[in-house]
Amino acid sequence: GDGRVVMIIDPAALAARSGTQMPAAAEAVEAAPAAPSIAPDSLLLFGVGADSVQAVPLSQVARLEEISSDRIEYAGGAPVVQYRGTLLPLVPASASVTFTAGHSNSVIVFNEGSASFGIAVSDIRDIVDEIVNLELVSTRPGVLGTAVIAGAATDVLDVSYYMARARGRQVS
Repeated sequence: GDGRVVMIIDPAALAARSGTQMPAAAEAVEAAPAAPSIAPDSLLLFGVGADSVQAVPLSQVARLEEISSDRIEYAGGAPVVQYRGTLLPLVPASASVTFTAGHSNSVIVFNEGSASFGIAVSDIRDIVDEIVNLELVSTRPGVLGTAVIAGAATDVLDVSYYMARARGRQVS
């Protein structure tokens, strides 16, 4: 669409999260493969380089922002931006995401309690509703695994890992 975030209610996902099942959802669960999976959710797809696609559950996203690299400052050697009266720590989604002067970065903003942080990405691609079956479990920190989402091999990020990095904690 036009880049704005909209609320989409998924009755089947709400029923599954509440512990009840709709008739069609019960049949789909029984027929699902045994691969590790993440509950049905809306996923935000984004790019982190030329051909690399990653995803996070949309339910964890607070906002999507375009932030000019000219606004990015460094505190303690880490990138931050002044955002809504506070400093928003920024964590690049991968080494291919850089803060080049004169350019802007797409930033996915997450909230945890009163703390916020942003993951800087190359571009926002799409929002899709899918059941995620992780076909490859990742050994890379910050990545839960890889699944086929919207027809492409997609890394599913572990948002809690990035929150810990943004807060400056040691993460193994």
